[in-house]
Formats: sequence, C-alpha cells, structure tokens
Amino acid sequence: MPQDYMEQSFGFVYGRSGTSRGTTTSSGIFKIGTGFSKRVVAIQAQDALSRFSIAAEASSQTQATYIVARQQSVNPAEPTVARVRCFQHTASGMTNATAITGVTLNWQAFGY
Repeated sequence: MPQDYMEQSFGFVYGRSGTSRGTTTSSGIFKIGTGFSKRVVAIQAQDALSRFSIAAEASSQTQATYIVARQQSVNPAEPTVARVRCFQHTASGMTNATAITGVTLNWQAFGY
C-alpha cells in the first residue's frame, strides 16, 4: 500500500483529498487508504508528476510518459481503501503489463 505523504481535508464530511506515492501491484492496482470509517463510494485520481524517458536508440529523443488512473470496484474486505488501476501512457499508447514504480497520484475520494 502506498504511503500518503500529504492528506488534506477541506471540511467537507463526505470527501477527502490528498497525494499518495507508491508502487502498483503486478496488475496495476494502486490502493489508497482514505480514512473513511465505513466505505469509499467514489474516487478520482490523476498523475501528479510528468515523467520523461530517453530512448536507447542512436537517435535518442525525449518522450513524455504519464499515468492514467481509473476507479476500480471496492474490495468488500477493505471497504475504506480506494482502488485505482494505473495505466502508463506514452506516445505509443497505454500499457498495463507490469507494476509501475514511483507513482504519485493526487486524489479526491467520496465516502462515509
């Protein structure tokens, strides 16, 4: 589970927001502990960082890479943990083959 290094509550009872950094599982699932007492209803998350990688070819070029996060169903065993599936997006398309390291997501969750 990722470590939340910044969590802010803006005074709305059914909402929480913050930034989480960590590594996804081999299936690309990123778990976020929201702090709700009963369950998560919805979450939105977006990549907080832009990544740049250099191609290993002789004609090296810089290519932007970022993470796309989509909400997944709540695990009944962990109803207060939000789950998002992370896809790595580059100019060649989206992939989700392996774990993604160094993911930083800004998120906003709703629950009770």
